[in-house]
Amino acid sequence: MLVVAVASNFVEWHKTDSETKELTHVFMAHPEAVKLFRAYPHVVLIDSTYKTNKYKIALVEVVGVTPCGSSFLIATVLLPSESEDDYGWMLLRLGELLSCTGSSISAFVTDREMGLIAALESLHPSTPHLLCRWHINRAMEKQALSKQNLMWYKDIILHNPESGWDRVINASTIDEFRSAWECFSEKWEEMTLYVISTWGKYRKKFVNCYTNQYFHLGNTATSRVESAHSLLKAWLKSNNLNLDTMWFRIHSMLEAQHSKIRYELEVSRSRPRNGDRVFSLLQGNVSINAIEIMEAEIKRGIELGNVLEEHCGCVLRVTHGLPCACALIQLQRTGKRVHLEDVHAFWRTLEYDNVGVPPKTDDDELEKLFEEARACDPAKKRVIIEKLRDGLYPEDEEVKPPHVRENPKGRPRGSTTRNKSGFEHARKKAAKVSTPATTSVQHTVGDFDQGPAGAPLEFGYTKGFLSTWNKKYAVPKEVQEFFDGWVDVGNDGHCGYRVVSHAARGRENDHLVMREWGIREIKAYELYEEALRRMEFTSSGGCGPNHWMYGEYLFVFASLFNWTICVISQHEFGESRTWHCCTYLPLRPTAQVTRPYGVLWIVNYHLHWMRLHCRVPETDAPMPPIDPFWLGLRDPLVAPYADLYKTNIEKWHTLMGTTPKVYGRRRRSTPTNEETARKLNFDNAFKV
Repeated sequence: MLVVAVASNFVEWHKTDSETKELTHVFMAHPEAVKLFRAYPHVVLIDSTYKTNKYKIALVEVVGVTPCGSSFLIATVLLPSESEDDYGWMLLRLGELLSCTGSSISAFVTDREMGLIAALESLHPSTPHLLCRWHINRAMEKQALSKQNLMWYKDIILHNPESGWDRVINASTIDEFRSAWECFSEKWEEMTLYVISTWGKYRKKFVNCYTNQYFHLGNTATSRVESAHSLLKAWLKSNNLNLDTMWFRIHSMLEAQHSKIRYELEVSRSRPRNGDRVFSLLQGNVSINAIEIMEAEIKRGIELGNVLEEHCGCVLRVTHGLPCACALIQLQRTGKRVHLEDVHAFWRTLEYDNVGVPPKTDDDELEKLFEEARACDPAKKRVIIEKLRDGLYPEDEEVKPPHVRENPKGRPRGSTTRNKSGFEHARKKAAKVSTPATTSVQHTVGDFDQGPAGAPLEFGYTKGFLSTWNKKYAVPKEVQEFFDGWVDVGNDGHCGYRVVSHAARGRENDHLVMREWGIREIKAYELYEEALRRMEFTSSGGCGPNHWMYGEYLFVFASLFNWTICVISQHEFGESRTWHCCTYLPLRPTAQVTRPYGVLWIVNYHLHWMRLHCRVPETDAPMPPIDPFWLGLRDPLVAPYADLYKTNIEKWHTLMGTTPKVYGRRRRSTPTNEETARKLNFDNAFKV
């Protein structure tokens, strides 16, 4: 690998073990990548990946940014560990690429790799260093899920507009940051200690009010490096490659990457786009990407309207080196144009072959050294020649491949796919918890025909109350065939919350916890004022009707757990029997989820709630119509949920009939928005 790299004019440094002569460190940079780096050294992103070679050595990718918005691989580095010393060796080599040009790096972007952070603080103490906000948010997500293993809890902590983590890291001023942190720390005490101990001392590396003071070109996350990892592994196709094969594939990838970058720069130079007159002087002189960024800034300024001067922030001037919204709007109003000197040199550099070329003084100094070497004693000449030969002809050096490690990070042989991160494991675990807990017919579900006899006492059966319970009366005969059992709970007034607890945790006795979680959901999204008063109950004893579960309150738990809740409810008035069967869907979306996690079936018989066991898959079960209040309350993002159950609801109507006379049920018309808001106080429902 070293021989072909040098033959291809790669800039290469390496280290070997003094005893075994095995390679330990390798730094390689394509000659075209070196030119790009010297022309665009402003932002450098660094991250390591595994499963790229059979030696199980970490591969560090150092990535830069072009004015067209593309990423380019500055160097690939093999390191034996992620220690401060190893990262320090890499940073020294990276600095040597620029040492002969006088250019400097404006900002580093990395994740919280402690060895790299220490090396940057030691070798680049004055260069801004940003931590990846994406990784920080995922770490916060994992921590939130460890506190309460539920997706809704994570969403509230991260995205609550008043006290969420998003408000903290997006604060644009120091005062806003302090206010946001005060709200967060008061609301989420269980998260505060973690934030202080893990991220507190790094706040200037990721909070907007600090990072907006640096020239980072909008790079506040290492997503560019993650994309580089994905591209690299697509070219490698295996994690069992030797160094030679790995180098050839990386070389092919870089050749394709550099061709694309040259094409993009040529397009910016030779194909001016029709745009706003304010940018006419920039056409062909700055990258199209820069103009598009300024166009988006103008659009933002127009949207701000009369409050532009107050809320502009002028951040783009610092972070991108481009005119901000207030300056661009002013130029538009006065008929003036943006001049080249108003744009940072980064955006104006559309050719890089002759940018940052080392001065010829290096050649002069080399000639001078040669002259001095010629005058040396022959023995010293031999030492100088050997040192030159080691640098110019690595094939003459005794170098062995690295040894294969026994316990590497990564997947089984052959795969380049990365291991799942901690937050992904936490999400998977939370998704399982958020799905209604399944029940075993043999263990917890009473048989329809046998009634409560033989049911385990731990579920709070009350035989006197349930002695007449029978599928003949509790479930419409038209759909009885789809259910084969039931789970009863205590009848102390908490039965509705006990059913939810059983579905969420597999046990009914956490009913007070369900009330608490429901109250958090209500307060977080400013909903259910009436429900809030009825749901608040902290006594360990039974409760009266003022604190019972009511059907509409199931919207809270459908939203909280991202469930679909189907209720079969029967009311008796004298000898008449009326069915009120509804489906309750989530009112708000859950992040990165496109449908509810599962279906919970509940029966309400004589004002007592019990859980039903549906014996057929979700797709085959008939489902009652969606509660009409959902249409007026739901967030637009969950509107497609209704289409998921269209076939199920049609099946229900087919079996039950479409006229009210079947069970004397009166159809309710869909309420207007005003009626909805008046009934349940949903004036500002889920405006997240």
